[in-house]
Amino acid sequence: MTETITPEVVEFSGGTDLIKFERADLSKILTVDGIDPVLKKLKAKVSGEKFDLSTDKGRKENAHVGRKVSSSKVWLLNMCDEKIKAEKAKIVGPLAKIADAKETKKKIAPFCDALRDRIKKGLTDYREAEKAKEDLRRLVIAFDLDHEDALAENSLFDREREMDRKEAAQKKQEDDRITKEKADKDEQDRKDREAKLKKEAAEAATKAAEDKADADRKAILKREADAKAETERIKREAKEAKEEAERGRLAAKEKAKKDKADAVEAERVKAKLEADQKERDRADKEKAAKAKADRAAANLNHQRKINREAVEDFVEYLGVSVAVGKAIVEVLAKKKIRKCTINY
Repeated sequence: MTETITPEVVEFSGGTDLIKFERADLSKILTVDGIDPVLKKLKAKVSGEKFDLSTDKGRKENAHVGRKVSSSKVWLLNMCDEKIKAEKAKIVGPLAKIADAKETKKKIAPFCDALRDRIKKGLTDYREAEKAKEDLRRLVIAFDLDHEDALAENSLFDREREMDRKEAAQKKQEDDRITKEKADKDEQDRKDREAKLKKEAAEAATKAAEDKADADRKAILKREADAKAETERIKREAKEAKEEAERGRLAAKEKAKKDKADAVEAERVKAKLEADQKERDRADKEKAAKAKADRAAANLNHQRKINREAVEDFVEYLGVSVAVGKAIVEVLAKKKIRKCTINY
């Protein structure tokens, strides 16, 4: 069997060219669910073949297609085994994928065997029918046949049957060889994995011991460094506390001095503010009194003007004397006349 691999397509020749896969699809195809469409396509492809079993060429073609189906079966089983081996090679193998690949193999073998037998059944039936006809013909015309020719024809038939038997034996021998080689390789792979795991476990234990020793050493050094740092911190804090106390004493002294000066200044400012406020109050009172006097004088002048104009109107329109006009305005101004007033 030869194998041709390209970046996109995996194609198998030498008896397995019935199937062709995209490389990216291999992991999906080799599963319990994924293998069914492949087997159906394989069946459809070979079922469409037509053979003329009455000719030697047709019989050879029929046998050839049957061998292709067997080769396809072997290749698919090998691919499943490769998948199982790859999964087992992992430190923690995905058991579900391994079980799936095994179940896939259980589907492939009986399906391909049944398909192969169905294809070759026509050839088998043909050969049996031909043998029956030949036997009958020999009985009918036994005496008319040339004995040597009869022997030659029978020998040809026997040779074909022997070839089929040898072909089947060789196929079984090849399958047994492949199975044994695979079993031997799987066993060696298992031993290699066990040796690798033991080596890795030993290396891991050694590294863990070294890491612990290194961690212990670092812990001791850290404790020593922390103790030294703590001593230095205590000394530093004591010195800082002493310096802080001295600064506090000087600050308190300075604050007392400043508070006294601030108090004297505050009293001075307060006295000045009070004097200024008294002066403003006095000025405001004088201003208010003047404004009040001004309003009173203005109001008096306004009243006098209205009274004068009223007297003039009484004299002009009523023909009374000035004295009478003044008397009328006076009683009106004093609101002695009911429902009569002067609006100023």
